[in-house]
Amino acid sequence: MARSIEKTSFQGWDAYHLRQDSISLYVVPSIGGRLMGIQYEGEEFSYINPNLLGQTPTGDTEQWKTLCGNWTFPLWGGGKTWLAPESNWPEGNPHPELDSGEWNVIEAWSNSEELGILVQSPICPKTNLQLSRSLSLHLDGSWTITQAAKNLGESDITFGLWDVLMLKRPGKVSIPLQAGSHSIHWMPEKGFSEELITNGVLRFIDPKNIQLRCDKAEQFKVGFTNHNGEITVVFHLENDQYLYQRQTKSQLTAPFAHGHPLEVFNSPALPYFEIESHSPLQTLAPNQEAVFILQEKLQKS
Repeated sequence: MARSIEKTSFQGWDAYHLRQDSISLYVVPSIGGRLMGIQYEGEEFSYINPNLLGQTPTGDTEQWKTLCGNWTFPLWGGGKTWLAPESNWPEGNPHPELDSGEWNVIEAWSNSEELGILVQSPICPKTNLQLSRSLSLHLDGSWTITQAAKNLGESDITFGLWDVLMLKRPGKVSIPLQAGSHSIHWMPEKGFSEELITNGVLRFIDPKNIQLRCDKAEQFKVGFTNHNGEITVVFHLENDQYLYQRQTKSQLTAPFAHGHPLEVFNSPALPYFEIESHSPLQTLAPNQEAVFILQEKLQKS
């Protein structure tokens, strides 16, 4: 059984490599505490923007514009924690200290049951929230991400924790629905909506299960409701098929910042799609903390 945790270089960044048999996870603290790499036997499934490899913000305005490219914030890749709702973002962009800032490594560990790392963000000057992400890689190759936010301000604040993972296209996303078609939440302001059914991108496997095909450069975003945040992605690579699975270990009770606990976004240009998990909306008094836990697994099927 091969298992280890070590400091390393990953795509030009300082990183921590957690390995359990066929699974390798790479955490990059200097770019928003991201889970940047997710590999099975060396095959990468996380999308990593090739134009930004090894780069970090310097505080220079012109460099920031270069990092953003044709977008309004850097699309680094990997998995990160945002604050919801999007309508509260400063100037329509993720809070830069949380999304692109350098996070501190609080602890890294290895014991008989798991490998792990805990990283912590700077304090966000707009919200006075400080985030943390704890990643635990278990003996069976699954991993747990525990996201937390602490209110270090002097006033109450209402928000949701929002985990966003960028994955390489193509992939087929399957989601069980809580109430059939009523559990689909169209978001036409983000691209195609009901047309996804007529053009075959979204189809019902049965009345309570859908499959969403993310294989083309076309923009869409769809929200979904189910009981435990369950979502599955199938990747077909040459002669092999891989299965990524995620579910929420925290209780999912409405309301949610965007009205639902799950979203899938497909990029119109760069070759990635996103699976997005939302915690319920929470109001934190000063010094209170909110926690949101996800369980994930990647295997060859």
